[in-house]
Amino acid sequence: MSSENPSIQMTDVYHFLAQAMEYPEAHWLNNDFLSLLDTFFVELEAEDVQLDILSWLNKSNGYLEDLKVEHTHLFINSPSGVVAPPYASVYLESNPSLYGRSAEKVKQTYRQNGFALNLPSDIPDSICCELEFLAALKQEGRSEQEEEFLASHFRTWFPAFRDKVVSEAKLPFYPAIVSLIDFFTQEEK
Repeated sequence: MSSENPSIQMTDVYHFLAQAMEYPEAHWLNNDFLSLLDTFFVELEAEDVQLDILSWLNKSNGYLEDLKVEHTHLFINSPSGVVAPPYASVYLESNPSLYGRSAEKVKQTYRQNGFALNLPSDIPDSICCELEFLAALKQEGRSEQEEEFLASHFRTWFPAFRDKVVSEAKLPFYPAIVSLIDFFTQEEK
């Protein structure tokens, strides 16, 4: 973010983006969240994206329900299968599967850096876990490890995921979020 808004740190950005990729729930997807999202677009001078989101919100009779349907369609299940699986293994393995070898490698990277998954059921190479890991590294001032993870892992699979989200989304929310993720993970180069 710009120096005009020093209260928003990269740690907060990573946490925000990880939260945005979680299943939509009223306790976090509220006016405060949407206001911060709007702030990102203003700061980044992305008026077109900001206007798309505002237009959709104004037309929606229930944006939370709309996003639950969209999240399910993109990331959980649809008639044609999972449209944009939010897991690195799907994009990195020669035989795409959930929790492949790359997920185990990521889990080992977490352990080596003192990062643990919250729940045993968490999938280590999910986009949410990876963004939370980046937030933890940033918070601890471990820029070298952050850049290493971005370069050697995250940036190797994220573009394919981003492209699927952008091409398959029916609402502007998730394309906007993956664009922010792309911007902030490239920004750290």
